[in-house]
Amino acid sequence: MVDQYHQYLTPDALSNYINIYWTTFHIQYPILHEPTIAITCKAHLGLFVAMITIGMSLAGDKMAHELAIRIHEELQWRIYSSKSFRYPAKLWQMQTLMLWEIFGKMFSGHHQHEMAHTVPS
Repeated sequence: MVDQYHQYLTPDALSNYINIYWTTFHIQYPILHEPTIAITCKAHLGLFVAMITIGMSLAGDKMAHELAIRIHEELQWRIYSSKSFRYPAKLWQMQTLMLWEIFGKMFSGHHQHEMAHTVPS
């Protein structure tokens, strides 16, 4: 699987997806505070991955979008199973889950759309 999607996971491609997140998605849904997010993403990979999957889906490439859906399917479960995910949830965890839910409702297939409605975040 990695060989098939290698071109979508290079540092340049990931940087491009983050740029797409900020220039396309963030304009409509300003959920994150851009000046401080670079510091947060270094510490919280889940949030960074959620931003990347949204950028991948908006990139206009079918294979990138398919990979984003595959990554998305694993993201929520990783957060919920994390030892650091406890009540009260940290801000970055809630932001990640919010982006996960938006992705599920707006950018994914039927199954992920239904899960975004079914699984509380």
